[in-house]
Amino acid sequence: MAAMTSSEPPVSAYQYTLCIPTAGKGTRMGGLCQSLNKALLPLPDGRAVISHIIDKFPKEKTKFVIALGYKGDQVRFYLEKQHPDIPFKFCLVENFDGPGSGPGLSLQACLQEMERQESFYFVACDTLVADPIPFELQHDWMGVSTVAKEDSARYCNFKTGVKKEFDDVVSTSSSAAALTSTARSNIKPAMWISSMYDKQPYTEYKTTEEEDTSYIGLSFFYNAEQYWEGLELKDVYTQNELQMTNGIRHLVSTCQKPVEAVKFEWTDVGGIDLYMDVVKDPDVLDKKLGFCPALVEILCKEEGAGEAK
Repeated sequence: MAAMTSSEPPVSAYQYTLCIPTAGKGTRMGGLCQSLNKALLPLPDGRAVISHIIDKFPKEKTKFVIALGYKGDQVRFYLEKQHPDIPFKFCLVENFDGPGSGPGLSLQACLQEMERQESFYFVACDTLVADPIPFELQHDWMGVSTVAKEDSARYCNFKTGVKKEFDDVVSTSSSAAALTSTARSNIKPAMWISSMYDKQPYTEYKTTEEEDTSYIGLSFFYNAEQYWEGLELKDVYTQNELQMTNGIRHLVSTCQKPVEAVKFEWTDVGGIDLYMDVVKDPDVLDKKLGFCPALVEILCKEEGAGEAK
């Protein structure tokens, strides 16, 4: 398919657009998500995961688009109470657990509040990063990290390398480091994505010269329309789910400019064991110790509803 012909993304009243899908049921979280949406699981500071994602973006410059599905009323209530200064844009995902559902369908729902050519950031509701988000808007990039080889089959993985024709392009991640006074002489060449391997372990396709990288659920889609084109390709489902990575594969293979792989210090809280590694307490939801008022109110309502049944 031909690359997008329009020259620049449309101008928005906001400088940035962020999409956070929260529609899924959190089936990898054991019983934790029976009473709480996955995006609202508390971290040690008592606030929900989604608040930590929001904190990475400048509130006054960012349009926050939230896809709602499973326990969507909880998410809306929490965000409006915990972040009253942000005018969130909420989009309803009607099919969040049936055939054809999935992260891709949830992300498509965000088009209710976006233009197809509108560049945007995507962050999965179980992705936490320690590094600042780079806000240079010259090209598409994917957040990556390195995982243990035995775990790599669980992730979408990228084959990356230096492209000589783009040697003069400063890495987005290195540019962010430069803003924190890292010497420009230490800036490394950018790593560009040449291909994508979804749910295939590193050992199946990596060579010793290549760096192992896995997608962390964080992206900037500069050529957004090209991404949407790939996401809308028919009959591309994994276990009856529409994956948002379908659009990434299309973007990598068709975009005139390369897609950068930007390394982050990443914490994945998308599985019960991974989440417990962070909170260290299997009874965290029952105790409610140090929780922000919005979370306490949501959990108390859930407990009251359960007792009434």
